[in-house]
Amino acid sequence: MISAARIALSAIMLAGLSPHASSAEINEPIKLPFDLSEDGHLSVEVSFNGAPATTAVVDTAANYTVISQSSAGRAGIPAPLAGVIIDVIGVNGIQTYPRVSIDHLNLANLQIVGAPAALNTGPALPGAPNVIPAGLLPQRVLDFDFSEQILRIYDHDPADMDGMDTSSIPYEVTNDLIFIPLSINGFRGRALIDTGSSVSYMNSVFADGAGASGKYERAVELTGATDGRNFARVVKVQRMVLGTFRPVSFELLVSDPPVFQYYGMQDEPLLVLGTDFLSLFRL
Repeated sequence: MISAARIALSAIMLAGLSPHASSAEINEPIKLPFDLSEDGHLSVEVSFNGAPATTAVVDTAANYTVISQSSAGRAGIPAPLAGVIIDVIGVNGIQTYPRVSIDHLNLANLQIVGAPAALNTGPALPGAPNVIPAGLLPQRVLDFDFSEQILRIYDHDPADMDGMDTSSIPYEVTNDLIFIPLSINGFRGRALIDTGSSVSYMNSVFADGAGASGKYERAVELTGATDGRNFARVVKVQRMVLGTFRPVSFELLVSDPPVFQYYGMQDEPLLVLGTDFLSLFRL
């Protein structure tokens, strides 16, 4: 969507809590190869309860692990208890799923014990059948190297990135979501870092403030981890300021997903940075 030189955003560190992780492995660097499909979905190999490997999206904007019925069946996960449910928040709203428990979740040489999960009893998710929230990982730094397609997970300071221009951007956490400041056409707002989204888009408040709402190009449909359909329009953006990165003249989607209303943020200028944009960087 945007033509730009590859740079690195080196100081957006993603912190989270894990149920339990193997203590002997926490201080070891972990390398997770990932695939980035043509339509921008990022997936890694994961194993549940020692079953054959399947795939999952590592999602920095997810609020819960989601496991498919087929993955749960191969892993021998018992049927969920009646009445024990989980609300999963997606781009198209809130979906209620039964709650199950995964005894062992393995990503490369990292094992997480006793991870609760939402059992997806509905349509298949886009990109991969399962979702792993970034907050489940015990290390404090996630290093998405899109050129090598490797996710490095570690506890020390962000690694040096020789030969790359870097920009350090402060982040803040709101409702367990990671936001960074940026501006479009001189109008300031916040951007959600969302590796679970294959596309980037801003809400109408941001588009109106940036003077982009009247530059309608065409409409597209957004799909997400929850049921429902949400349409977006495509507009032209003249310039963005993101740290020291300043792309100019590109297209961006405009959409008002129910998730912003759920969090009471619908009146704030917001933008979601998906993998179509993030893959231009090392994050």
